[in-house]
Amino acid sequence: MTVISPLSNQNPNVQRSAATSASSTSGAAWPQSQQSTAAGSTSVTLNQQSNDPTYTLAQLSPKSVWERVASDAVTSRMAGNIYAPNLANRFDGLGAALLSRFKLDGSDFSQAVMQLPAGTPADSVKASAFHAQTDNQVALTVTTRSGATVTVSLGNDDDRLAVQIAVTNGKLSDAERDALSNLSGAFQKAIDGLTAMPPRLDVGDLLAFDPKVLASVNLHASVDRGHNDIQTIDLVANDQQRTLTSKSLTGTVNVDVNVADTAMLGSATQQADAVHKYLEQFDAARSRGQGDAALMTMFKDAFAALHSNINADETPKIRGIQLSTGDHGMMTGLADFSASITQTAVKSNPMRSDEVDAFSYQVSQDTKITGASALDRNIKQHQESKLDASFHRSLFADTSLMLDENRFSQNYFYEQIHDSASSNTEIGYQDGNLTKASITQSADQSRRVQKYELGRLESDTTDPVSNTHTTDVLALVKAAEQSDESYRPGDIKLQEKILSSMHDRVMLQPEAGRLAN
Repeated sequence: MTVISPLSNQNPNVQRSAATSASSTSGAAWPQSQQSTAAGSTSVTLNQQSNDPTYTLAQLSPKSVWERVASDAVTSRMAGNIYAPNLANRFDGLGAALLSRFKLDGSDFSQAVMQLPAGTPADSVKASAFHAQTDNQVALTVTTRSGATVTVSLGNDDDRLAVQIAVTNGKLSDAERDALSNLSGAFQKAIDGLTAMPPRLDVGDLLAFDPKVLASVNLHASVDRGHNDIQTIDLVANDQQRTLTSKSLTGTVNVDVNVADTAMLGSATQQADAVHKYLEQFDAARSRGQGDAALMTMFKDAFAALHSNINADETPKIRGIQLSTGDHGMMTGLADFSASITQTAVKSNPMRSDEVDAFSYQVSQDTKITGASALDRNIKQHQESKLDASFHRSLFADTSLMLDENRFSQNYFYEQIHDSASSNTEIGYQDGNLTKASITQSADQSRRVQKYELGRLESDTTDPVSNTHTTDVLALVKAAEQSDESYRPGDIKLQEKILSSMHDRVMLQPEAGRLAN
């Protein structure tokens, strides 16, 4: 254990005194930033009378107690960060510094610093206290293809900052150390997002790990947001599945992406376009259901991140079946997924406990590719979404809603939203010939609005809208072949061109009115 005081307290009666040297069992030099901090002492006299005591600032300032003395980059970073006022600055650059150690060193590492109140004896700190449970924690666990497990953790309290690296189940190779150090920037981006206000889920770069060297990357974080709000984040990523769950007082976000079968993946452009269209739908759902903006941002972050950096085979197949360009055009291009966002329900009207402000949204995709061979293949892709929301809003646009038990506050609209949408794509081949190609979309929307004035129900209306639309793509192909004088039987170029042009039509369309047009 090593004690470093900001200022010396050797002689309280001397106005300027030399700083005491830090004791060390390892003999390692202390970071220059700490050496300069302890360069001198300034005394403070509580009363100008000569018989009153005089104290140095060191006696009134907290002491920094370190687990051990060291001169590495991580320790130097911690020496500056421990004085930062917030979590974001405490963890600033620290995750990157920890993973960067693997460029030269693949062994375990441990460091911690505590700030003791003035006058607290340093020997009162037990060794176990340095790495005890903290209020804020971030841990990255990586498993290599050889079976080794690396856990990098950061912890922070108001008066403590601690980090650890643990390598188990094997020794790291040079390639494994390089792959870990290459994630240093990605790890720091994830930490910076989690500690921001409001928080962000910036984890996409973590998923760009080298799959030939690393088998899985898991991230766990627990952040104290204050007011009894502990936010937890869990990310699991391997070559089969990617899942992310975030929980807080505001609500819960879940995203699950199946990356085991990459045969259905479209081009990078097609995937980016599909993700963009989904993000637009999420924004529309939040606006219609008056969902929490910050929670929806995290949902969008998670959805976009988990659909990025998916490593597909050069010629992906499912049970020996390889899809054509036209097949890909008739699908979203995304891996199958399920995702949900659930906002914590709030009873905001004390006069009517049955009225709650709530928001729940689910969206998913499921694809089935079957057949005996590529010549006799069948594809079915199903997308669906569901929105359930309820909220209060003021009768007057320029007046805030402040509901209480006084009937004069009871002037409001109470809205309930129930929407669902689906999109079904089917493609079939027999002996290599296209026998079925269709897209069926449906949307059901319902909005119920209750109007209250002075606590009395003045109106109650429900506006349901429902539509279904089917595109017979096979019929479009046949019609094009008949009208094209250059078409020759067996030539699939025209067929592939038409199938490929269907990508925009296969995406979910939650607005029933647009399907009608």
